[in-house]
Amino acid sequence: MKYRPLDIKGSVLLLGESEDLVYIDRRMLAACGARRSLFVSSGLKAARMLGDLNQDDYPEFVFCTGPADMESLHFLEILRLHPNMRDLPMIIVVNQLEQQQLVEASRLGSCVFLARPYTQQEMENAVSSMNNERCRLAACENTSLFEQALESLEAELEAQDEAARSAFLILGKSLLRQGRQREAVVAFARHLEEGNGKRADALLGVGEALSALGKHDMSVHYLSRAAAAYIEEEDFMGARAVFSRLQKEDKQTLSDNPLYQAGIRLASEGSYHAAIQAFMQGQMLTPELPFHSYAAEACQAAPNPGHCAERICCHLERRSPSQGRSLRGYLLPEMGEGEFEPRPGLWGLLREVVEVARYTARVNAAG
Repeated sequence: MKYRPLDIKGSVLLLGESEDLVYIDRRMLAACGARRSLFVSSGLKAARMLGDLNQDDYPEFVFCTGPADMESLHFLEILRLHPNMRDLPMIIVVNQLEQQQLVEASRLGSCVFLARPYTQQEMENAVSSMNNERCRLAACENTSLFEQALESLEAELEAQDEAARSAFLILGKSLLRQGRQREAVVAFARHLEEGNGKRADALLGVGEALSALGKHDMSVHYLSRAAAAYIEEEDFMGARAVFSRLQKEDKQTLSDNPLYQAGIRLASEGSYHAAIQAFMQGQMLTPELPFHSYAAEACQAAPNPGHCAERICCHLERRSPSQGRSLRGYLLPEMGEGEFEPRPGLWGLLREVVEVARYTARVNAAG
């Protein structure tokens, strides 16, 4: 993730959970002579921004009351991995000073602790200490350890965010396994209300809970919504599983495969990889419906049918060479022979696709 460079030369970088919580700290820093202080709540964001700066543009020091996404000492440890920030001064504010913190600060260097509540004089002493401790180190280009630490932290924070967003979904699944269907429905509903993604999983959970409660019609309604949501999320395997369940439990027959329809739409939009995934799952759902005719329909719906046919064939050949060659023989007979004969009634559609493709190619060549 890229951040805008900080303009903090000659100022103080102020880290904390929120600006309201550091209001008094900011005023006391101003009384110490800090001309300007820039507030950042995320330690990851602050480290990324500092890493993009030249050494001459660093702040006078960092005043850290505790970022929202990590411990202050962890933030300091990451900064010290950057060769040009080994001596960047930092004041860390804590509620209670412990011996272990002093040991860590001594190891990491250029760090002073302030324990709340502190006086103006104690802050001035800490600031003076920072100015005296800083030494000038030669600039260094090797920042690989620093970058690796940030990438690892970013992945960890994303995983934590994902877990927080999925808390009600996870709870609902747990309640469902315990046979507490009514409570599970409430948990899944809370997840859907918060709009944290994975709608299909939550709708499926509601459908399964209602099925266990004997509410068949409502269960079918939510299972159908779940299948449609899986298609929207391009989880075509999940969609096929739900559609298969509906076919068995509700005795539904799919006269028009929704996964094939999704493949047609995606191919016409140029999303050929996703289209092939939809087509292949659709073929497993309704093997009796002819896959090739839907692929031909997708090409017809595309702005450039010939290009669409070629891309569909190429993507399918990567997944299943034999199916890809067969489809190529169907859609582009001039490029190779297919393994199967087209079914009666399909010739007209395929001939039209090929003729349009050839006409488009001639027009492009003439242009």
